[in-house]
Amino acid sequence: MGVLVDLSKEEKLQLVEEILLSKTFKKASTSSALLRYLSNADIDGAFLKESIIDIDFFGQKNDSETGNNNRVRVSIYNLRKKLQDYYDEEGKDNLWRICIDKGQYRLRFEKAEHDLAVHKNGYPFFKILPYFLLVITLGLLLVNVWPDRKPAIWKRVFDNGYGTTLYVGDAFGFRGKTISGAEGWTRDYNINGTEDFYAMIERNPDLKEKVVPSNYYYVTDMAVLATYSLSKLFYKYHTEFKIRNATTATYNDIKEGNSIYVGMIRDKGKFLTLFNDLNPLCKLKNDKVTIKKSGSTKDTTISIASNPDLYDMAIVSKIEGPHSTEQLFFFSMHDMGVVATVDYFTNSDSLKSFSDKYLKDQSHFTAIFKAHGRDRTSLNLETIIVVPF
Repeated sequence: MGVLVDLSKEEKLQLVEEILLSKTFKKASTSSALLRYLSNADIDGAFLKESIIDIDFFGQKNDSETGNNNRVRVSIYNLRKKLQDYYDEEGKDNLWRICIDKGQYRLRFEKAEHDLAVHKNGYPFFKILPYFLLVITLGLLLVNVWPDRKPAIWKRVFDNGYGTTLYVGDAFGFRGKTISGAEGWTRDYNINGTEDFYAMIERNPDLKEKVVPSNYYYVTDMAVLATYSLSKLFYKYHTEFKIRNATTATYNDIKEGNSIYVGMIRDKGKFLTLFNDLNPLCKLKNDKVTIKKSGSTKDTTISIASNPDLYDMAIVSKIEGPHSTEQLFFFSMHDMGVVATVDYFTNSDSLKSFSDKYLKDQSHFTAIFKAHGRDRTSLNLETIIVVPF
């Protein structure tokens, strides 16, 4: 057995996301969903037992008269086996591991045994202790004298004293008869919240008794991948952020701190309005970005129409918000653009290159990118234009 460690919520989240993105779990939808459910329960400190998992996870009470929750046990067994498969192959060198003990349902986070091999099989610890202490001492001295290496684009987000919230673009929908005639969940790109929904009902009173707002929303793989990349960056600089669905955010929530928005342009909503209100030079409307030019020069308009299987247009903007907060926006027509640009702006090399080439002494900007790819996977990111301010 490995050594138990006390991990933060963010560290646990990062471990879980790494596993969910692995090849082992890529097609294991039930095990992936169950792992996420158990990790959320662990972070929230929720009490777990078979009957609770049966209702919370599967969504309805087991009809078995015996009360045996076989589907819970089978699913936990399959998840435990998937974790073992993952650590036998892709995760064999991981420093930390996630375990589920037999007969238990709570996740256990432990440090892998191979990290302790040097103490068991290598040099006696007392012989290397002086060198270990020397390295620690030198490390502490370097920390005190080494220049600040935080990326210029993110420095104020880390250091301005405000908390940061990641708002994930999620899609609003409503329940009722679908096009197939069965009960289901419907997504209308022009209806992005309860206000839009009730406005639609006023225009179409015949729908009043047929549809109701849904009490849940959906997000795409974009949310998982963007959260994973941002978590690595924030963890590297010992900073954390909260995560919320964008549809539940209010303007009062947003102005209270730094915010990062990741989402698709067609979802519309508060963050698109906020981008247009706060941005001094660029406006986004009807799949086009208008860039104001100084003097008598004619404004520039750039189309961001995309082909989701071949390329996706994306917008990244860093704008000063209320009370000198920092507001970052990652928009795209489809998932691919957001994922590609978040990767770009969380990579140390590309961050430095971008700042050196485009920003110089400016701290805010709007940039348009074209993510080239195949099957909604980015293969190359092309910079179309950067507008610093």
